[in-house]
Amino acid sequence: MPLPSVQDLSETQNYINEDEARREFKAFFVQDIWDITDDLRLTISARYDDYSDFGGSFNPRAGLTWQFAEGLDLKLIYGRAFRAPTFQELYFQNNPGIIGSPDLEPETVDTYEISLGSELKAFSTRITGFHTTIKDSINTIKLETGSSYYVFQNTDKLRSRGFELEMKYDFGKGTYLAMNYTYQDAENQDTEERLTGPGHVGNVMANIRLSEYFNFYTDFHFQKDCPRATGDDREAPPDFGIVNTTLIAEDFLKGLEIRGSVYNLLDKEYVSPLAAGTLPGDLPMPGRSFVVELRYEF
Repeated sequence: MPLPSVQDLSETQNYINEDEARREFKAFFVQDIWDITDDLRLTISARYDDYSDFGGSFNPRAGLTWQFAEGLDLKLIYGRAFRAPTFQELYFQNNPGIIGSPDLEPETVDTYEISLGSELKAFSTRITGFHTTIKDSINTIKLETGSSYYVFQNTDKLRSRGFELEMKYDFGKGTYLAMNYTYQDAENQDTEERLTGPGHVGNVMANIRLSEYFNFYTDFHFQKDCPRATGDDREAPPDFGIVNTTLIAEDFLKGLEIRGSVYNLLDKEYVSPLAAGTLPGDLPMPGRSFVVELRYEF
Protein backbone atom coordinates (compact mmCIF):
# COMPACT_ATOMS: atom_id res chain seq x y z
CA MET A 1 0.00 0.00 0.00
CA PRO A 2 -0.50 2.24 -1.78
CA LEU A 3 -0.85 0.12 -4.89
CA PRO A 4 0.44 1.58 -8.16
CA SER A 5 -2.96 1.32 -9.84
CA VAL A 6 -6.52 0.10 -9.39
CA GLN A 7 -6.41 -3.67 -9.06
CA ASP A 8 -8.97 -6.45 -8.73
CA LEU A 9 -8.50 -8.12 -5.31
CA SER A 10 -11.85 -9.87 -5.24
CA GLU A 11 -10.37 -13.33 -4.83
CA THR A 12 -8.01 -12.49 -1.96
CA GLN A 13 -9.18 -9.38 -0.12
CA ASN A 14 -12.99 -9.42 -0.14
CA TYR A 15 -14.48 -8.53 3.23
CA ILE A 16 -17.05 -11.31 2.79
CA ASN A 17 -16.45 -14.63 1.06
CA GLU A 18 -19.13 -14.94 -1.61
CA ASP A 19 -19.00 -18.75 -1.52
CA GLU A 20 -19.78 -18.85 2.22
CA ALA A 21 -22.28 -15.99 2.34
CA ARG A 22 -25.22 -17.91 0.93
CA ARG A 23 -28.45 -18.65 2.73
CA GLU A 24 -31.70 -20.45 2.00
CA PHE A 25 -34.64 -20.52 4.38
CA LYS A 26 -38.17 -21.82 4.56
CA ALA A 27 -40.87 -20.56 6.91
CA PHE A 28 -44.24 -21.92 8.04
CA PHE A 29 -46.91 -19.92 9.86
CA VAL A 30 -50.19 -20.93 11.50
CA GLN A 31 -52.76 -18.88 13.45
CA ASP A 32 -56.09 -19.53 15.14
CA ILE A 33 -58.57 -17.04 16.59
CA TRP A 34 -60.98 -18.44 19.20
CA ASP A 35 -63.87 -16.37 20.54
CA ILE A 36 -64.29 -18.09 23.90
CA THR A 37 -67.22 -15.85 24.83
CA ASP A 38 -68.74 -12.70 23.35
CA ASP A 39 -66.21 -10.54 25.20
CA LEU A 40 -63.19 -12.88 25.46
CA ARG A 41 -60.95 -13.66 22.46
CA LEU A 42 -57.85 -15.87 22.35
CA THR A 43 -55.39 -15.61 19.45
CA ILE A 44 -52.66 -18.23 19.12
CA SER A 45 -50.02 -18.38 16.40
CA ALA A 46 -46.68 -19.99 15.70
CA ARG A 47 -43.96 -19.68 13.09
CA TYR A 48 -41.12 -22.02 12.26
CA ASP A 49 -38.12 -20.81 10.24
CA ASP A 50 -35.51 -23.19 8.83
CA TYR A 51 -32.20 -21.59 7.80
CA SER A 52 -29.57 -23.46 5.83
CA ASP A 53 -26.65 -21.88 7.73
CA PHE A 54 -27.67 -22.11 11.40
CA GLY A 55 -30.76 -24.31 11.63
CA GLY A 56 -34.32 -23.78 12.75
CA SER A 57 -36.18 -21.42 15.07
CA PHE A 58 -39.66 -21.98 16.55
CA ASN A 59 -41.52 -18.85 17.68
CA PRO A 60 -44.96 -19.02 19.34
CA ARG A 61 -47.24 -16.09 20.12
CA ALA A 62 -50.46 -15.76 22.11
CA GLY A 63 -52.81 -12.95 23.00
CA LEU A 64 -55.90 -12.84 25.22
CA THR A 65 -58.31 -9.88 24.89
CA TRP A 66 -61.08 -9.27 27.39
CA GLN A 67 -63.60 -6.49 26.71
CA PHE A 68 -64.90 -6.35 30.26
CA ALA A 69 -67.02 -3.20 29.77
CA GLU A 70 -68.23 -0.97 26.96
CA GLY A 71 -65.17 0.79 25.53
CA LEU A 72 -62.75 -0.89 27.99
CA ASP A 73 -60.45 -3.83 27.31
CA LEU A 74 -57.60 -5.77 28.91
CA LYS A 75 -54.92 -7.55 26.84
CA LEU A 76 -52.38 -10.18 27.87
CA ILE A 77 -49.75 -10.83 25.20
CA TYR A 78 -46.76 -13.11 24.86
CA GLY A 79 -44.47 -13.35 21.84
CA ARG A 80 -41.15 -14.88 20.88
CA ALA A 81 -39.02 -13.71 17.98
CA PHE A 82 -35.47 -14.13 16.74
CA ARG A 83 -32.82 -12.21 14.82
CA ALA A 84 -30.69 -14.18 12.41
CA PRO A 85 -26.96 -13.36 12.36
CA THR A 86 -26.08 -11.15 9.41
CA PHE A 87 -23.53 -12.13 6.75
CA GLN A 88 -21.19 -9.50 8.23
CA GLU A 89 -21.46 -11.05 11.71
CA LEU A 90 -20.91 -14.54 10.31
CA TYR A 91 -18.33 -14.11 7.57
CA PHE A 92 -16.48 -10.77 7.95
CA GLN A 93 -12.80 -11.20 7.00
CA ASN A 94 -9.74 -9.26 5.86
CA ASN A 95 -10.74 -6.41 8.16
CA PRO A 96 -8.08 -4.82 10.38
CA GLY A 97 -10.41 -4.53 13.38
CA ILE A 98 -13.39 -6.93 13.28
CA ILE A 99 -13.86 -10.49 12.04
CA GLY A 100 -16.93 -12.69 11.81
CA SER A 101 -17.79 -15.95 13.53
CA PRO A 102 -19.51 -18.67 11.43
CA ASP A 103 -20.69 -20.47 14.60
CA LEU A 104 -23.06 -17.72 15.76
CA GLU A 105 -26.54 -18.60 16.99
CA PRO A 106 -29.55 -16.30 16.45
CA GLU A 107 -30.61 -13.84 19.12
CA THR A 108 -33.93 -14.79 20.72
CA VAL A 109 -36.43 -12.32 22.18
CA ASP A 110 -39.27 -13.10 24.60
CA THR A 111 -41.77 -10.32 25.30
CA TYR A 112 -44.61 -10.21 27.86
CA GLU A 113 -47.17 -7.38 27.83
CA ILE A 114 -50.23 -6.42 29.82
CA SER A 115 -52.31 -3.60 28.36
CA LEU A 116 -55.36 -1.71 29.57
CA GLY A 117 -57.21 0.44 27.03
CA SER A 118 -60.29 2.61 26.80
CA GLU A 119 -62.15 4.27 23.96
CA LEU A 120 -64.90 6.48 25.30
CA LYS A 121 -66.40 8.66 22.57
CA ALA A 122 -63.74 11.23 21.60
CA PHE A 123 -61.17 10.21 24.22
CA SER A 124 -58.99 7.12 23.97
CA THR A 125 -56.11 5.95 26.12
CA ARG A 126 -53.93 2.88 26.60
CA ILE A 127 -51.29 1.94 29.15
CA THR A 128 -49.03 -1.05 28.51
CA GLY A 129 -46.48 -2.69 30.75
CA PHE A 130 -43.77 -4.78 29.09
CA HIS A 131 -40.93 -7.11 30.01
CA THR A 132 -38.50 -8.22 27.28
CA THR A 133 -35.60 -10.65 27.53
CA ILE A 134 -32.95 -11.07 24.84
CA LYS A 135 -30.78 -14.20 24.96
CA ASP A 136 -27.57 -14.87 23.01
CA SER A 137 -27.20 -11.19 22.10
CA ILE A 138 -24.61 -10.68 19.36
CA ASN A 139 -21.80 -8.30 20.28
CA THR A 140 -18.13 -7.74 19.50
CA ILE A 141 -15.48 -8.83 22.01
CA LYS A 142 -11.70 -8.85 21.89
CA LEU A 143 -10.34 -11.99 20.32
CA GLU A 144 -7.74 -12.46 23.06
CA THR A 145 -5.97 -10.47 25.75
CA GLY A 146 -3.73 -7.84 24.20
CA SER A 147 -5.17 -8.33 20.72
CA SER A 148 -6.50 -5.44 18.65
CA TYR A 149 -8.97 -7.70 16.84
CA TYR A 150 -12.63 -7.96 17.76
CA VAL A 151 -14.88 -10.89 16.89
CA PHE A 152 -18.67 -11.23 16.79
CA GLN A 153 -19.93 -13.63 19.48
CA ASN A 154 -23.12 -14.57 21.32
CA THR A 155 -22.66 -13.02 24.73
CA ASP A 156 -24.98 -11.65 27.36
CA LYS A 157 -28.59 -11.92 28.42
CA LEU A 158 -30.35 -8.54 28.25
CA ARG A 159 -33.56 -7.42 29.95
CA SER A 160 -35.77 -4.43 29.26
CA ARG A 161 -38.88 -3.49 31.23
CA GLY A 162 -41.09 -0.47 31.57
CA PHE A 163 -44.40 0.91 30.40
CA GLU A 164 -45.95 2.95 27.60
CA LEU A 165 -48.77 5.45 27.88
CA GLU A 166 -50.85 6.73 24.94
CA MET A 167 -53.68 9.28 25.01
CA LYS A 168 -55.70 10.98 22.29
CA TYR A 169 -58.63 13.39 22.20
CA ASP A 170 -60.38 13.73 18.84
CA PHE A 171 -62.16 17.05 18.36
CA GLY A 172 -63.58 15.91 15.03
CA LYS A 173 -63.06 17.01 11.42
CA GLY A 174 -59.37 16.02 11.54
CA THR A 175 -58.40 17.99 14.66
CA TYR A 176 -56.91 16.08 17.57
CA LEU A 177 -54.50 16.30 20.50
CA ALA A 178 -52.36 13.25 21.37
CA MET A 179 -49.40 12.18 23.45
CA ASN A 180 -47.27 9.13 24.12
CA TYR A 181 -44.64 8.39 26.74
CA THR A 182 -42.30 5.45 27.31
CA TYR A 183 -40.29 4.61 30.41
CA GLN A 184 -37.66 1.92 29.94
CA ASP A 185 -35.19 0.29 32.30
CA ALA A 186 -32.70 -1.85 30.35
CA GLU A 187 -30.04 -4.01 31.99
CA ASN A 188 -27.39 -6.57 31.13
CA GLN A 189 -28.40 -9.38 33.46
CA ASP A 190 -25.02 -11.10 33.31
CA THR A 191 -23.08 -8.01 34.44
CA GLU A 192 -25.98 -6.15 36.18
CA GLU A 193 -25.00 -3.01 34.25
CA ARG A 194 -27.54 -0.59 32.85
CA LEU A 195 -27.65 -0.43 29.06
CA THR A 196 -27.33 2.76 27.05
CA GLY A 197 -30.40 4.47 25.62
CA PRO A 198 -32.85 7.05 27.02
CA GLY A 199 -34.91 6.05 30.03
CA HIS A 200 -37.70 8.50 29.20
CA VAL A 201 -39.02 9.28 25.71
CA GLY A 202 -42.19 11.17 24.87
CA ASN A 203 -44.13 13.07 22.25
CA VAL A 204 -46.97 15.59 22.38
CA MET A 205 -48.77 16.05 19.06
CA ALA A 206 -51.46 18.43 17.84
CA ASN A 207 -53.20 18.40 14.47
CA ILE A 208 -55.47 21.31 13.58
CA ARG A 209 -57.67 21.28 10.51
CA LEU A 210 -57.70 25.01 9.69
CA SER A 211 -59.98 24.79 6.67
CA GLU A 212 -60.91 22.58 3.77
CA TYR A 213 -57.49 23.17 2.20
CA PHE A 214 -55.10 23.85 5.09
CA ASN A 215 -53.87 21.60 7.90
CA PHE A 216 -51.40 22.50 10.68
CA TYR A 217 -49.42 19.88 12.61
CA THR A 218 -46.93 20.31 15.43
CA ASP A 219 -45.16 17.98 17.84
CA PHE A 220 -42.85 18.23 20.84
CA HIS A 221 -40.34 15.39 21.26
CA PHE A 222 -38.23 14.89 24.39
CA GLN A 223 -35.63 12.44 25.72
CA LYS A 224 -34.30 12.20 29.26
CA ASP A 225 -31.84 10.12 31.29
CA CYS A 226 -29.48 8.58 28.71
CA PRO A 227 -26.50 6.95 30.47
CA ARG A 228 -23.08 6.22 28.98
CA ALA A 229 -21.80 2.70 28.44
CA THR A 230 -19.83 1.07 31.24
CA GLY A 231 -16.24 2.30 31.15
CA ASP A 232 -17.15 5.56 29.41
CA ASP A 233 -16.31 8.22 32.00
CA ARG A 234 -17.73 11.15 30.03
CA GLU A 235 -20.69 13.05 31.43
CA ALA A 236 -24.04 11.78 30.24
CA PRO A 237 -25.49 13.73 27.29
CA PRO A 238 -27.94 16.42 28.38
CA ASP A 239 -31.69 15.91 28.20
CA PHE A 240 -33.43 17.72 25.36
CA GLY A 241 -36.76 18.62 23.83
CA ILE A 242 -37.44 19.88 20.30
CA VAL A 243 -40.48 21.30 18.49
CA ASN A 244 -41.37 20.54 14.86
CA THR A 245 -44.18 22.08 12.80
CA THR A 246 -45.73 21.43 9.39
CA LEU A 247 -48.31 23.38 7.37
CA ILE A 248 -50.03 21.38 4.63
CA ALA A 249 -52.00 22.83 1.72
CA GLU A 250 -53.90 20.25 -0.33
CA ASP A 251 -56.64 19.90 -2.92
CA PHE A 252 -56.90 23.60 -3.75
CA LEU A 253 -55.65 22.35 -7.10
CA LYS A 254 -56.66 18.75 -7.74
CA GLY A 255 -53.77 16.36 -7.08
CA LEU A 256 -51.40 19.03 -5.71
CA GLU A 257 -50.11 19.02 -2.13
CA ILE A 258 -47.61 21.51 -0.65
CA ARG A 259 -45.90 20.96 2.71
CA GLY A 260 -43.82 23.52 4.55
CA SER A 261 -41.99 22.19 7.63
CA VAL A 262 -39.77 23.72 10.28
CA TYR A 263 -37.72 21.21 12.26
CA ASN A 264 -36.24 22.15 15.63
CA LEU A 265 -38.30 25.32 15.61
CA LEU A 266 -36.66 26.78 18.74
CA ASP A 267 -33.13 26.05 17.44
CA LYS A 268 -32.29 23.77 20.36
CA GLU A 269 -28.68 22.57 20.64
CA TYR A 270 -28.56 18.82 21.30
CA VAL A 271 -26.51 15.76 20.38
CA SER A 272 -26.90 12.11 19.47
CA PRO A 273 -24.71 10.05 21.85
CA LEU A 274 -21.84 8.07 20.31
CA ALA A 275 -19.73 5.32 21.79
CA ALA A 276 -16.33 6.25 23.18
CA GLY A 277 -13.52 6.14 20.62
CA THR A 278 -15.70 6.77 17.55
CA LEU A 279 -15.60 10.59 17.28
CA PRO A 280 -13.97 13.14 19.61
CA GLY A 281 -17.41 14.00 20.93
CA ASP A 282 -21.05 13.18 20.37
CA LEU A 283 -22.74 13.84 17.04
CA PRO A 284 -24.21 17.38 16.92
CA MET A 285 -27.76 17.39 15.59
CA PRO A 286 -29.11 20.00 13.15
CA GLY A 287 -30.39 23.32 14.38
CA ARG A 288 -33.47 24.99 12.91
CA SER A 289 -34.08 23.73 9.37
CA PHE A 290 -36.72 24.33 6.70
CA VAL A 291 -38.15 21.88 4.18
CA VAL A 292 -40.68 22.57 1.39
CA GLU A 293 -42.25 19.62 -0.42
CA LEU A 294 -44.47 19.57 -3.50
CA ARG A 295 -46.39 16.45 -4.47
CA TYR A 296 -48.60 16.06 -7.51
CA GLU A 297 -50.67 12.95 -8.21
CA PHE A 298 -52.28 12.33 -11.57
